[in-house]
Amino acid sequence: MKGLAVLRSMRRGRRLVGFVLVAVFAQILRNWLLLHAVGVDASLFDAIAVLIAMVAVGQLPVGPSVGAASAVLILGRNGVPAVAAAGLLTTVTGMIGGLAFARGRAWIASGWGGGTAPRPWADPLDSF
Repeated sequence: MKGLAVLRSMRRGRRLVGFVLVAVFAQILRNWLLLHAVGVDASLFDAIAVLIAMVAVGQLPVGPSVGAASAVLILGRNGVPAVAAAGLLTTVTGMIGGLAFARGRAWIASGWGGGTAPRPWADPLDSF
């Protein structure tokens, strides 16, 4: 429950809501850009629908094909190969973003790249 303690403060709670909104809008923009990059004429609402489908299909044990499957599910009428390519790109960019985040967290936990090993008893989230 330590992670939800941030919601006790009104200022920090607003900041958390702001970060979540930025993340959601960034994902919608990423979906829209990737759909247009492969030649699919998709609206902003199509990108939102793909994001919702990715969250819903992601609950099933389908593996890394979630992006392609949800994009084809929502926009398959626009051409399955192009839509599947956009879904594959969402999976790849999501994996790259996750790896970059993990690398950044490891860098922060190691003392901001100073070469010192983190204390084994230190909470990695204390740096935020």
